[in-house]
Amino acid sequence: MGFDVIAPDLEYVYENISPSFIFNPFCVSSCANAIEEYMNSDHPPKSIGKIENENKLDLLINKYVR
Repeated sequence: MGFDVIAPDLEYVYENISPSFIFNPFCVSSCANAIEEYMNSDHPPKSIGKIENENKLDLLINKYVR
């Protein structure tokens, strides 16, 4: 969809997207640093989605949410 994504460094993220920036999900300062780095970047790397259809997205959500 053209959005930049700042995501936690977790397995399911990489199954779905190559994020613009990542952070340690267990460290508040890591998240803050990733956001700050993004905000200060003139040309942040683009996020690349890996999900090609809605069925795959539904399967993935069910895998991790339930």
